[in-house]
Amino acid sequence: MSIQEHPLSKFIGIVPSEALPKSGTLAYDLLVILSDGKPHSRNQPSLRQSGDGDTRSPLQQLRGDQFHYWLIHSVEIEGSKTTYLQLDYRHLSNDSKQDEIARKERRRDFKDISCKEAIQGGNRIPRAMAERQSALEAYVSEINEAANDSLYGNNVK
Repeated sequence: MSIQEHPLSKFIGIVPSEALPKSGTLAYDLLVILSDGKPHSRNQPSLRQSGDGDTRSPLQQLRGDQFHYWLIHSVEIEGSKTTYLQLDYRHLSNDSKQDEIARKERRRDFKDISCKEAIQGGNRIPRAMAERQSALEAYVSEINEAANDSLYGNNVK
């Protein structure tokens, strides 16, 4: 297959080469579909035909640092439960500067979400520790009761 026939050839020389997933991967297949610039329903058969039918993992890979932060919009149509995915137009502009701006925007959003999740996780530490301690105490109490029952012949059958 020549470069011109390659489904992602429009990105060559515009996007960082590391941003293009390897052919045959779910991330590659998803990017090929989204590279037409049109919105695609998450329930669309072509988005669900490979792997386990879940677009979450390849979408996370494309949106994350592994493939240099593709900006893929999730759009919900009002009154519908369907979500549509659409590649940001700047990736399709044939302008490396526009592509770079879209990637920086996605990276900013990605790191913002990551920071918020880390803070939320940190805020949950005291509660998680208290719940773990309670579960441990209940377990130890049950073990002690079982040991005492067998030790003193209190087995009820």
